[in-house]
Amino acid sequence: MNADNLEYIFYTNDIQLPSYDSIKENNDEFDIEDLQKKSDTFLKQFEQLIHLNESDKLCVIDNSLVIQKFSPWRYFVRKYYHQNRTTLANYLATQINLYSNFLDNLKGLSIKHTSEKTLYNMSVKHYDFIQLALPKIVSLRNKYNLKNDALNLRKSLEMWSLKLTKFKRIYIELISNKR
Repeated sequence: MNADNLEYIFYTNDIQLPSYDSIKENNDEFDIEDLQKKSDTFLKQFEQLIHLNESDKLCVIDNSLVIQKFSPWRYFVRKYYHQNRTTLANYLATQINLYSNFLDNLKGLSIKHTSEKTLYNMSVKHYDFIQLALPKIVSLRNKYNLKNDALNLRKSLEMWSLKLTKFKRIYIELISNKR
């Protein structure tokens, strides 16, 4: 698969998510602009995880996470956009695979091209995101552990916490070795 042919992953509510192709390991050339665009897309897509509070709810609108603050209208807005635990669980399960593939590729390119300043800056941004989002994901996972009917969401949040913990260790090592 190349950049011209995007495959789409379907999940509930007929929302389409582009699946990002992996960068070939044996190819020495890479498109830094495309990589930067994918990096910005992922950071924009998940930036609301950082600002999540205890009484807030997450929903998926236009392929991005959105925080819904406590209000009398929140219930109706969630029903209008067909937001529930299953929708969020499917979105999170799909996106962690895409995001972890991207982080793997970024790590490999950063190791291979150690003198590339842009790759280092992208690695720092993603490490900072992981550092800020991981406690929110863990607290959200612990919140849904108390609910019996949220098994899929618990599994998705557990996958997020495990993979982000793995990448946190990798990226701290990667970043600290270049300083």
